[in-house]
Amino acid sequence: MYGFLTALVAGASKLLWRVKASFDMPNHMYYIGRIMKTAKKFIGNMLTVPKIDYTKYTVLIVDDSQESLHFLTTILKRHGYNVQAMRDGHEALLFAQKNQPDLILLDVRMQNIDCYEICQHLKGDEEMRHIPVIFLNAGREILDKVKAFSVGGVDYITKPFEPEEVLARIKTHLSLRQLQKQLEEKNRIQAVTAIENAQLYQDIQQEKQLFEALFLNSPVATAMLNLDTHLIVSWNPAAERLFGYTQTEAVGQHINKLLTNQKMRVSAIGYTDQIAESNDVRVIVQRARKNGSLVDVELLAVPVTMNGKRRLGLVLYHNITDLIQARRAAEIANQAKSEFLSNMSHELRTPLNGILGYAQLLKRDKTLTAHQLDGIDIIYQSGEHLLNLINDILDLTKIETHRFKIEPRTVNLPNFLRGITAMINMQISPKNISFHYEIVSNVPASVQMDDRALGQILIHLLNNAIKFTDEGSVTLRVGETNICGTSTFDELDDATSEKFCKIRFEVIDTGIGIAQDKVERIFLPFEKGGDILTQAEGTGLGLTICKRLVGAMGSELNIKSQLGRGSNFWFDLALPVTVANVERNQGKAKTIIGYKTPKRKILVVDDNKSNRFVLINLLKSIGFSVAEAKNGAIAVEKAQAMLPDAIILDLVMPVMDGYEAARKIRQIPTIQNVVIIAISAGVFSDDGVQSISVGCDAFLAKPFEMTSLFALLETQLSLEWLYDTQPQPQSIPFEGNSQIPPPQEKLHVLYNLALMGDLMEIEEHAKQIAESDEKFAPFGHELHQLAANLEDDRVIALLEKYIDEE
Repeated sequence: MYGFLTALVAGASKLLWRVKASFDMPNHMYYIGRIMKTAKKFIGNMLTVPKIDYTKYTVLIVDDSQESLHFLTTILKRHGYNVQAMRDGHEALLFAQKNQPDLILLDVRMQNIDCYEICQHLKGDEEMRHIPVIFLNAGREILDKVKAFSVGGVDYITKPFEPEEVLARIKTHLSLRQLQKQLEEKNRIQAVTAIENAQLYQDIQQEKQLFEALFLNSPVATAMLNLDTHLIVSWNPAAERLFGYTQTEAVGQHINKLLTNQKMRVSAIGYTDQIAESNDVRVIVQRARKNGSLVDVELLAVPVTMNGKRRLGLVLYHNITDLIQARRAAEIANQAKSEFLSNMSHELRTPLNGILGYAQLLKRDKTLTAHQLDGIDIIYQSGEHLLNLINDILDLTKIETHRFKIEPRTVNLPNFLRGITAMINMQISPKNISFHYEIVSNVPASVQMDDRALGQILIHLLNNAIKFTDEGSVTLRVGETNICGTSTFDELDDATSEKFCKIRFEVIDTGIGIAQDKVERIFLPFEKGGDILTQAEGTGLGLTICKRLVGAMGSELNIKSQLGRGSNFWFDLALPVTVANVERNQGKAKTIIGYKTPKRKILVVDDNKSNRFVLINLLKSIGFSVAEAKNGAIAVEKAQAMLPDAIILDLVMPVMDGYEAARKIRQIPTIQNVVIIAISAGVFSDDGVQSISVGCDAFLAKPFEMTSLFALLETQLSLEWLYDTQPQPQSIPFEGNSQIPPPQEKLHVLYNLALMGDLMEIEEHAKQIAESDEKFAPFGHELHQLAANLEDDRVIALLEKYIDEE
């Protein structure tokens, strides 16, 4: 249509000028003009012709007449065209190939060149065929015009030129060319759009086929439902197999009525409502089959967006019947295994008690040879190793079967920790390493915690550290982590309120360390640290038990270790702080007037005479034998001469300070085990930590309370104080017997041995207690009997009855 109309306009234009030139007939001209206007109007309705800026167009004029070139160039430039005038046809052709003019005016009659051939060449070139060519001719021969149109010309201008005619024809053909470009672009866009639409349709069809294939062939039962009505709209073959309903039976049914019974329906409706509210659902539930049986399924449902609106729900039912049955079978098997191990552990411990007991008795026989004693040692060590293995397995069994429950109670934290350290000091003595107990910050006196669980954790960690440390030290470090509820425990003023304080417990050693690639493995059951050469004896369960107990107490056991440098285990516990017991005891403070024999000797070392005077008089008043020294050098000499039970050592002194004095004392065999209590005015915030690191047993900051010093002396020297008003011993009934327990320090050692399950050691202690004093005999005999019968729970119950809760 467009080509026809374009040809019509062009033909009418030629005819108009032909009539004008040949016949000068107004009527013909009128009708031909009407034809042109009508055609242009029709084209205008088809395409919107944009405003054209003709000044941007380049017109190439090819004419061997200088006069014609000048005339045309002047007219066109006057109207803003870019004009390129040439007299040589070949040069014009090269210019057109290179610069692509918008329109060419080509003279018909030129010397040495055929203008028709030039036009044919232009129209035969793909890059230039679109350029409109208007022929110029001085003659009016019809054949010339016919030939011009036959080779591709679009118009014909006869010389002499009329400026208006030239401009009109050029504008007309440029407009037609613009319209043609617009139409070509529209055609191209429509063609591309058609191709894209066809491709999109093909992609949609492929996706639809893919979805249908996945839906129909999925091994998981799948349903699509209308979220507005909860009616099933799709039902795949896997759903048919799982529930027994065919697609015909299921589609159109309410999903909850189809797959649930009355008992399940309320929760099922809740799930479908969640999906309708654009929430995903993932639950393990039971659903009803067509035959009435129930099936365990994992239900996964997601809302599906359709046309910007959530309308459908995709529901997957994964049959987990086999999985649940396997899990139940595993739980039953695990329970049976745990019960078997528990029973076997008790059965094995009974004969081990005889083996270990008689091994210790035989070692006391003075008639045995060294070779025989070595053999008995092997028997005892092997039996002890087996007993530890059995105890660890029993502990792990209790945790795995959830028989181990965290049971918090009010505990005096400092006393609890002193009991742990006292026991560790006993165990570490055979090794050439030191043990340090550091309180790096103030800790609450009374807290709510499961002391059995915490004691077991600390004892395992400390024993593990001792086991893998051949030189250096093992350290227990305790302190708060500055995350104590809404206030620190020092600020508590309501005895009935409960505040939390976060306490960090650390066990640090300078042992063999652990390689980074093995850090995670050490928490696995029966996994031992070290390599084949450095592995110590043990069950490989200690750290497993620790990790699980710490987890049960709401924390996490962390480790930082470097191979060959040592290890650091730590965990944080948020413990409720209680103050009622502390306040009650403070109201019942009594004056100390002495202690039970034997008499103890104390060396007071301070460069300040007044400080020495106060301490000497205080200590003498309650029965101590006291000597003094004004610097560290004198203190070392006096200590070797008098062999004191304890040294109260100032840290900052002339000649030799307390740090150096402590180091030297620890190197002298005759006094290296003396108790050293460091004191300082607290010039440096880390005096306490540094003093412990050089070998001091405890630290007091000046000025200190008298009660604080007495508490340390009581702990370090195992003293039993005498008060100005002696309280009557309280008889506590236990299974019909009137019993008096040994001192609290001894009870704590026994209690921690019980937590470890070391009943053989408890038997030895119980025997010593019964023989040490008549008043302790009933208690000692009872404890010995319980330990001999391997009744560890009753041993713990007995000890807990007599341990003070301060």
